[in-house]
Amino acid sequence: MVFFDDGKLRAEVIDVEEDAIKVRFKEGGHLANNVQIRLQGSRYEMIPLLQNTDSTILKDIFSKFPYEYVSVPCIQNGKDLQEFKLTMGAEMEGKI
Repeated sequence: MVFFDDGKLRAEVIDVEEDAIKVRFKEGGHLANNVQIRLQGSRYEMIPLLQNTDSTILKDIFSKFPYEYVSVPCIQNGKDLQEFKLTMGAEMEGKI
């Protein structure tokens, strides 16, 4: 099961290809831009915590503005935290 937009829309996975997943929506509704997608009972091992554009934007913001700490809401375990620290670099040490 795949949930879109905080569960407002639900879809069943009907096929998985190398570069796509085909789903069938359980009920109709409006799918807005930039909504969250959740896969029921799955870990996102193949999806990086941050995309390249995310880390570039964050590094730019951190270099321009003072900050005391960073909160990353999508971290689920120690591996995620380690990945974030390695991606963001040494300047983040002690602030995550």
